[in-house]
Amino acid sequence: MPDRAWQIDGDVSEWTLTDTLQNRVSLGLGPAALAARHWPDGRPRSLAVEHAIDDMEMAIERSPLRHANRDLLTLVCADPAVMSPWIPAGAELHRDEVEQAFSAWVATLDRFGAADPSASGSAAAALLMLRELMHHLGFQRFCVSVTVMPGMPAGPG
Repeated sequence: MPDRAWQIDGDVSEWTLTDTLQNRVSLGLGPAALAARHWPDGRPRSLAVEHAIDDMEMAIERSPLRHANRDLLTLVCADPAVMSPWIPAGAELHRDEVEQAFSAWVATLDRFGAADPSASGSAAAALLMLRELMHHLGFQRFCVSVTVMPGMPAGPG
């Protein structure tokens, strides 16, 4: 039987995972910090991505979470483009689809030496972090849930 659902608060500098029982686990790392550390010019390259994966794996290892049969991981955030262009807000993807999106992004690095600037920076780091969380902690599915803060626009449109 899968473990309860978890969500990531994506509107903070460090991603924090919370389960349905309100257990909270901070990773001590977020997409902006990961991107700034490993591709400060905004253009990830293959070696920098490998180092970023190492950082994310260390963050997971330092957390109290271990691999388990987990079902849904939801990223809750105000920005509908947080995982753009790989995962649109509201879409639900299986772990294999997240892996395919990650692999497709990494393939652009190897082909062109650096990713398309529109597909880099924090969004690329968020995709990398998501892939590592799903892989190392056993999540089967993922979705992005966009929250609208009072007084804030609902996104582009």
